Amino acid sequence: MKTVFVSSTFRDMHFERDAIRDITAPELNEEARKHHDEFDFCDLRWGINTGDLDTDEGSRKVLDVCLDEIDRCKPPMVVLLGYRYGWIPDSELIRTAAERKHLELDDLERSVTALEIEYGSLCDRAKFDNTLFYFREIEGEAPSDYLSEDEEHAQKVAALKQRIENMTGGKIKHYTLRWNGEGFDGVKEFAEMLVEDIKAMLLPEWQKTENLTPFERERRTHELFVKEKDSLFRARQTEAEDLLAKIIEQPVTIIKGAVGSGKSTLLSHLAVGLAETDWTVLPFISGLTTASDTAMEIIQNIIYYIEEQQHTEHFIEEKDPQTGERKSHSLDDWRNKLAEVCAEYTHTGNKLMILLDAADQLTPSEERDKLYFIPTSVWENLHFVMTCTPDFLTSGRPCEVLRELTVADKQQVIDGILDRNGRELSTPVREAMVKLESSDNPLYLSLLVQRLLMMNREDFADIHSKGDGMEAIEQHQLELIQSDCPDDLDEMSAALLREAGKRINESLVAKAGEYLAVSRSGWRRKDLSALLGKEWTEIDFSHFVNYMNDCFMQREDGRFDFTHKSIRAGFLKRCEDVDSINLAILDYLKSLEPEDTVRISEIIYHTIQADDKRFFVDYVVEYKPDDNKTIIKQAALDTYEKCMQDDGQWICDVLNEAQEYKATEKLCYLGDFVCFYLKEEFAGTQSQLELQLKILNCTTLFCDVLFEKHYPQLSEVNHKLDFLL
Repeated sequence: MKTVFVSSTFRDMHFERDAIRDITAPELNEEARKHHDEFDFCDLRWGINTGDLDTDEGSRKVLDVCLDEIDRCKPPMVVLLGYRYGWIPDSELIRTAAERKHLELDDLERSVTALEIEYGSLCDRAKFDNTLFYFREIEGEAPSDYLSEDEEHAQKVAALKQRIENMTGGKIKHYTLRWNGEGFDGVKEFAEMLVEDIKAMLLPEWQKTENLTPFERERRTHELFVKEKDSLFRARQTEAEDLLAKIIEQPVTIIKGAVGSGKSTLLSHLAVGLAETDWTVLPFISGLTTASDTAMEIIQNIIYYIEEQQHTEHFIEEKDPQTGERKSHSLDDWRNKLAEVCAEYTHTGNKLMILLDAADQLTPSEERDKLYFIPTSVWENLHFVMTCTPDFLTSGRPCEVLRELTVADKQQVIDGILDRNGRELSTPVREAMVKLESSDNPLYLSLLVQRLLMMNREDFADIHSKGDGMEAIEQHQLELIQSDCPDDLDEMSAALLREAGKRINESLVAKAGEYLAVSRSGWRRKDLSALLGKEWTEIDFSHFVNYMNDCFMQREDGRFDFTHKSIRAGFLKRCEDVDSINLAILDYLKSLEPEDTVRISEIIYHTIQADDKRFFVDYVVEYKPDDNKTIIKQAALDTYEKCMQDDGQWICDVLNEAQEYKATEKLCYLGDFVCFYLKEEFAGTQSQLELQLKILNCTTLFCDVLFEKHYPQLSEVNHKLDFLL
């Protein structure tokens, strides 16, 4: 996912920013999808009254998040400069923001935009080389909002432009606009120029990756996640060393720990440590991508990787040479193939360590619960490591249970969070934190620190009443820890939500949190913007994410999601009407382009959640399976998951109701979808065969009614059903 940061002054760049949103972003996203990527801009001023930001309060709001968003975004950064220099906040605000990012400034009298440009580009050669600069000229007259604030500001913006000119050697793009009484002419041409410039910068990178196989892109996503998580590792140093020795010695290692206990960070640290040895590491993070949601996908990915290493033919579905029907592999076929390729791998002399994080987060299925993704035989050079929660059954296999954090571990967790935020806490406050019962959980400590980092003017008013100074601050923080912070992970998550809402935008935080909690895999910024409508503001959402940074992850397609189930539970406790939220989500997904990746991956899930059976039928019959395999495969997978939850009742109800629908030529595809594409998702176990039989009996009745009422040609479908039954 490419997200490019846009830096500009506030009130004078409305037209350019609108054009970037309406013209540049869609065209670049269309190009990105050709290369298996997604594209978006981060403009913190979209969706807010930019005039309100020309105040100390507004500047503080921007400074709290803009530098973090620059870090989060990918190059190129886009800088737009006109005649305005922008609001110059109090120098103390600039100094605090710069110190938090270890940015040295010789001049604190600068605007928010100038600080963005300094941090995002001018302070570092690599950042500078990945910045696109655009200087706007205005031909003729224009309203005062688009002209310099005063002589002092004019001199400052001129000096900033000259510095950029000198550093680039004049490699600046200039564009000219003309005021027509209602707006500017020339904005469209600017937006199209930006499209071509960004394409030219990103195409080499896109071309390097466009020939990667889906598996290679998948593997790269998981490896990048592991590297990022390892950078957060602080506690459990001794335990990590012990586990590293064990997983090298023993063929299968299962690590159990509570939600938020640091399993993912620990496993990532082990993966990075192993990569420095003679072991090759193959990591999988459950649910990180749409191809890592199920145990079967993990099995298939392991097989694919080993086949690639062995340069052997891939184990894929085949067609019957006589009938032309697809011949899918059974669960036993896949298990046998996994054992076979693992046995063959032992003869290479190479060492492979397969890591699976959060096995309990895989979609519930027999292959997950029986750990079929673990190779059945033991070899010296192929080992398997997985993490899960304590309540996840592991078929009697011995497990390594994470130890309780030591006081030193807890202090390291706190130090890591404070370092990332450029803050400090006094010794008494830290000691009070580690004495809490729930402080053995790193996630709880993270939430607790974030609560203290949320201190705002209301907190400082209370501190002032206590006499100001460090002692008063310390006393206030101790009171927060002892009385305001629940000693329970789920309750702490809910409490942090409430505080975040009060300090940022209570309505936006509540609604965005609900939409994320009800989702399966999170939402992109543009999804949340559409779902929240007029209540959406880019800057408040960014503020929200940065406030609760340890609670969020961003998937490879740009979707933001919660990192832990307890965070989701905290939001759901405040969600009063899940049904209406699912309906709103479904309406939104229907409005997206058919090829939109989020639409494909989520629409059937939310169709089922909203219980919209008629749309389900319309959807699966609209996409002829042979022509739209990705779409119909995802629909089958989501339907299968529902079947496993309700013993097939929902799909049987769909078939029973569909008998009464107005017949069309496409309606017969519903029987085809169930008989072949849904059937492929089932494993060949006794319980699943019985469930299949129940569903196929309903499908037979559906086809019988459809045949008798409408179409003699449906006899072919009935013949297929008779054969299957």
